[in-house]
Amino acid sequence: MGIARHTNPPPMKRSTIGTTLAPLALALAAHLGAPAARAQASVGGTVYDSSAMRPLAGAVIQLVTRADPAGGRSFATMSDSTGAFRIEGVPAGDYAATFYHARLDELSIAAAVVPVHVDSAGDDVLLAVPGERTIGAMHCGARAGDSAAVVVGHLTTADARMIPVSDATIHAQWFELRFGDRISRSTPTITARTDPRGWFVLCGLPAEASIDLWATLERASTGIIRVDLAPAAVIAEQLSIDVGGPRAEGESARDGELRGVVRDVRGRPLRGARVGLRGSDATTLADDGGRYMLRGLPVGTQSVEARAIGFVPVDSAVTIASGRVTTLDLDFDSTTVVLRAVEVTGQVVYDRALREFEAARSRGVGHFIDRRTIEMRDPVDPSDLLRSVGGVHVDASGGADRVITVSGPHGRCTPLLVVDGARWPHWTNEIDRVVRPEEIAGMAVYTGIETPMLYRATGGDCGAIVIWTRRGGKVKR
Repeated sequence: MGIARHTNPPPMKRSTIGTTLAPLALALAAHLGAPAARAQASVGGTVYDSSAMRPLAGAVIQLVTRADPAGGRSFATMSDSTGAFRIEGVPAGDYAATFYHARLDELSIAAAVVPVHVDSAGDDVLLAVPGERTIGAMHCGARAGDSAAVVVGHLTTADARMIPVSDATIHAQWFELRFGDRISRSTPTITARTDPRGWFVLCGLPAEASIDLWATLERASTGIIRVDLAPAAVIAEQLSIDVGGPRAEGESARDGELRGVVRDVRGRPLRGARVGLRGSDATTLADDGGRYMLRGLPVGTQSVEARAIGFVPVDSAVTIASGRVTTLDLDFDSTTVVLRAVEVTGQVVYDRALREFEAARSRGVGHFIDRRTIEMRDPVDPSDLLRSVGGVHVDASGGADRVITVSGPHGRCTPLLVVDGARWPHWTNEIDRVVRPEEIAGMAVYTGIETPMLYRATGGDCGAIVIWTRRGGKVKR
């Protein structure tokens, strides 16, 4: 969803919407004035979405007499593509106006009720969805200067009935860097529960960041989708979860099918693009017509990612339906910067990362994955490289990250993660967050007693995953 900041909409003649949100119950308008007179006029105006900075098309506008909103005269119409509307033949008098649109449901708010006085000249009315700061304050409380983002949403079942799911847990997680004597990294997580209508709200999210968002209910889980935030933004998300029959822990129905077309920045079909479902083994390559197809997918909201050489990866949230085909086209919107070819002569000298990787491989102990192997496999995430390593188990059944364990002397255990010599003892299951496949110069995997003493965790010999990256410099020539 695009992020837009709120500014004041263009001024309209006479009546404008109030700044305080009110329920959609028009019965409250009965206390505002007198009954309508016999002379007739017209009432027109505009419906504006201040949260997205655009007119609101397709809104249903309702006008009722304030003296008797339930039994008196009422009028209704719909806004056009520019958000404009007009009601003819309205008797002069005092009325109340409001509107309904699916956008209000997305944001979990109700439109305000606006008093309208109609005389022989008619009246113009501005109806509006409030700005993002107003909506954020409505859900999370007003705090001066608060730039935190808010996510509001709705969780339903993944079947065609779309039944609201209550008492589910909504998770939001992101990276945070803290600067002090040294740089530290953390992954704050906040949660919320869905109400009986399936609604949820997450307050206090970081501004100008990307978060991972997913829902869980007992053993069921959605996929993990990425949501981009902006200061004071209010993001609406619709999630679906499979709550079907009993299955093994973390599993969902896997009979969904997804297909579509991958296109480049010019809208042309892109052959050879790799399309995969985040957190799943399901991947495929687009054919000559850019078409792709994935079968046996988990049901519910999932995240689909497309990668191609020379293009910035794209990802999109999609709801996979059980036993049905879901269609999703993926369009690359930017290319990576490709430098002009330069002819250079001289002897190849490997940088420090490659020297250390080759020195470790020459010892003959451990499983090694070099840059050539990585490019040949073209993994979506670094954890995909570990699936072919004996003794390593990668579990993507649920949660924010893949659970990585190795076969140790006393059963499965969590290995140490080492990146460019720095130890990340509690980050192994978040390897996909620490480094990307394109950054890896080489990887070594040690299990059990073969683990070098340098990488053995305190008091144990579970194993280690050691990564050398190309961040410090490319191969010099």
